[in-house]
Amino acid sequence: MKSGDLGPAIRTLGPYIRTHKRHFLQQSDYTICACFEPCPTFVAHQCVFDTHEPSQDLLWKFNLPWSERTRVLKILDSYNLNAFSLFDSEESLMETMATRELYSAT
Repeated sequence: MKSGDLGPAIRTLGPYIRTHKRHFLQQSDYTICACFEPCPTFVAHQCVFDTHEPSQDLLWKFNLPWSERTRVLKILDSYNLNAFSLFDSEESLMETMATRELYSAT
């Protein structure tokens, strides 16, 4: 985006907004995508991705094949990134325990 250009842009809001404690546990950071011409309007992040603008901050989007799901979830769990560590509920604890039990069978 050129200086003074008001086209679609992705901007960060930072982690310091008032929200649910789960967002703190997930170490969330927030972005919005907006177009400021002719008036401020929220737009899809994809609008910026499609421009291929080199001066825009980088944001990655990963689409993983279903066939890699178990392998990736095992790796994330080894770093304590699982349903329980992210959502901190009894349901997520049960999901994490069940998932680990299923992984041990494979």
